[in-house]
Amino acid sequence: MNSNPSTIAPANTQYSNGGHVVFWIGTSNLAVGSTMQDGLADMDCILNCDSTSRLPPSSSEDSYLELPIGSKDERFSLLNNLPKAVSFAKKNLIARRKMLLCCQNGEDISICVALAIITRLFSDTGCFDCGESFMRRDVTKLEMRKRLVFICKYAVNARPSRGNLRQVYGFLCNEKEQLPC
Repeated sequence: MNSNPSTIAPANTQYSNGGHVVFWIGTSNLAVGSTMQDGLADMDCILNCDSTSRLPPSSSEDSYLELPIGSKDERFSLLNNLPKAVSFAKKNLIARRKMLLCCQNGEDISICVALAIITRLFSDTGCFDCGESFMRRDVTKLEMRKRLVFICKYAVNARPSRGNLRQVYGFLCNEKEQLPC
């Protein structure tokens, strides 16, 4: 990932709404935060990863996706929902829409979903490329760590669990195996 902050950092990486903080991840059009009950300015779409929240879905299925990730009953809920999350993100990022990835605390699930999206759909320099660079590089834990550090530069409260990071790694390895040779 490009480590030159002048090329990837927007002027304001944090946005506060009613005491809730949203962290913008560079210039990716992705933001992470906790689930909020009130309206969100500057958001075109929401990927809600909180299985306990009841955010009102917006009028369009293109602008709101609720995935029940984090259920204590299903151990691999993140792994099972990442394909839908990445597909939703790709569609909205192609349309240049600003997207919020939210979970109950904004520190674990939303960070892991952001990691999957950034690894799968962005180049090493942090530019959205629909996954072109993903096809040309190997999925390694070092590559994931670099992208997690990139995310943590912006989302300073990030605390992804090891188990969820393993699920992201498993998803990305599976995606890589399914690519045509």
